[in-house]
Amino acid sequence: MTDDSSDWDALVASAAHPIRIVALEAMRWIDEPFSAGDLSQMYGEPPSAEAIAYHLRVLTFGLPVLRLYGEERAQGATRKLYYFRNRTPASRRGKQAA
Repeated sequence: MTDDSSDWDALVASAAHPIRIVALEAMRWIDEPFSAGDLSQMYGEPPSAEAIAYHLRVLTFGLPVLRLYGEERAQGATRKLYYFRNRTPASRRGKQAA
């Protein structure tokens, strides 16, 4: 499988786990990087942020569809942001043209 997020059918088939599918769908819809905690808040009946973080790591290092986009320090913890490997978030696209 390639890491190109435009091949949606192949991407979803490789993700297979419901948390991974929700993560990919949310990221595609929001079009911005987010953390496991962010997704946990968006999820209907949230699994733990730790479970979501595991699946984001699988999508990043195991498949690899996502990349670690950045890290932020928040309340003594590190918040890891993930985004599609070969894609630019919507908020950064306009800035690249300038």
